[in-house]
Amino acid sequence: MPAYENEIKALLARFEVLLRTQIERSLRIGGQGIWQILPAGDKIKIGLLPGDEDLPGLFAIVDVVLRTLLSDEIQKGTAELINISGLHYESRLTAGKSIPNELLAQIKQCNVIVKGIWREPENGSFASVDAVLQKELALYAKLTSVRLSNRETEWLFFQDLIEGVLPSGGMNIQDLLAIDFVLSTPAGAERLAKTVFSYAKARGIKQILFAVDENSGQRTIENYAAACLLAAKEYDGIELQWMDRASIESTLCRQTEQRAGQIVLLPYKQKEFFLRMQNDLEIYMGQAAIGASWAVFGLDAPSFGSAKPDRTRISVCSGMLQSLALLLDCIGAHHAADRLCSAVCCSLEHRQESDSGDLVSYIEGLLKRIEEM
Repeated sequence: MPAYENEIKALLARFEVLLRTQIERSLRIGGQGIWQILPAGDKIKIGLLPGDEDLPGLFAIVDVVLRTLLSDEIQKGTAELINISGLHYESRLTAGKSIPNELLAQIKQCNVIVKGIWREPENGSFASVDAVLQKELALYAKLTSVRLSNRETEWLFFQDLIEGVLPSGGMNIQDLLAIDFVLSTPAGAERLAKTVFSYAKARGIKQILFAVDENSGQRTIENYAAACLLAAKEYDGIELQWMDRASIESTLCRQTEQRAGQIVLLPYKQKEFFLRMQNDLEIYMGQAAIGASWAVFGLDAPSFGSAKPDRTRISVCSGMLQSLALLLDCIGAHHAADRLCSAVCCSLEHRQESDSGDLVSYIEGLLKRIEEM
C-alpha cells in the first residue's frame, strides 16, 4: 500500500468535519439577523478598549473627540463612554486567555467598542484579541472606509469576515499535492448583501458596486451575484453595478467630487487590495468589524514601511479618527461624523501645505476645527 494512503484517510476525516461544521454554521446564519445603523435617540454605550501597542496618547485623543462631538447626547444621557482598562499583555498571560472573563463581560455591555492594537501572543499560546472579539461578538463583516488625503470623497468597502479562503483549511499530501479551500455559502452572501443595501438606504447612497474578481471562484461569484440581485429587488431605488477591482482602484484615484460616497462589496477579505492602494495612493482608512448585536471600530496593526515617525503617527491617528467617523455614522450621529471627516480633511490639507509633520500641532488644529464646524 502506498505510503500516502493513511494520509488520504486522515484528510478525508478532516474534510468531513470541515463540511459538517460549515453546514451547521450556514444553517444558523438565517436566524442571526443583520447589522443596521442604530436609530438616533437610542441609548448607546460606547466602550473604549485600549491596546498594549497603541500610539501613546491615542485613546486620550479618542476620548476628547467623542466627548466633544457627542456632548449633547452625553448630557441628555443617550450616549455613554465606558473606559475598559486592563487588557494588556501581562494580564492576558496571567489569565492564560486572550480576554479575561470579567473584561469580556464589560465589553458585551456596550453596543459599540473602539479597540486598540494588541501584541500578538508568542508561539500561539492563545488566540489574538481580535480573533476572540470576532467569535464572542459574532462579528461577520468588515467595513473599511477609504479616503484620499486631499479630499472628502469616501469609499466604503464591505467584506465577509468569515467566508473566503480558509487559513487553516488547506490540505497537503507529502510533497505530491496541496489543496486550499475557498468557503462560500448562499446564506452568508445573502446576509452581507442585505447588510450593504441596508446601509446604503440608511445613508441615502444610490449605487453599490460589486467587485468582480476572477480569483474569487465561480461558486463564490454566483452566490454573491444571486444575493445582490435579490437584495436589489428588496431595496428599490439602489442601483447595482459590476466592476473589476482594478477599475475600482483607478476610479477612486480619479474621483474629484466632494462627499461623493461610494459603497463596494468585496466577496471576502482581500488584504492585498488595500495594501496596494496604500502603496499607490495617499489614503487613510477607518475600519470596523460588525455583527448583528455589536460593532467594533479601530485599526489593525499598521504597516507604513520606511515612513517618517511623525508622519506615521499622523497616519495612524487619522485612521483612528476615520474609524470614529464610521462609529458616529453607525449610531445615527451623521452630522457629528461629517464634522469629524471635514476637520480631518482640512487638517491633512493644512499639514501638506505647511509641510508640518508634528502630531501635537495636527491634533490641536483638528480639535479647533471640530469646534468651529
